[in-house]
Amino acid sequence: MQDEFKSLRDKLHAEFAQVDWKEIERFFARGLLVNVGKELDLLEVAEAMANDDKESVQSWIDSGEVARMT
Repeated sequence: MQDEFKSLRDKLHAEFAQVDWKEIERFFARGLLVNVGKELDLLEVAEAMANDDKESVQSWIDSGEVARMT
């Protein structure tokens, strides 16, 4: 099977969209949403999370740049 995306980054970029609150409300209720600080590149953070880059993600969590939404 040939992948239509050249990279994970391309795939994530293709999935970015603005959504209505009703579409993500259930994820918020389950504690599954994270807030990404304005100083970070959302695509970079998504890629790090998808690649299980624990070091980068933990660094952002420790600095408060990425946090679970409550």
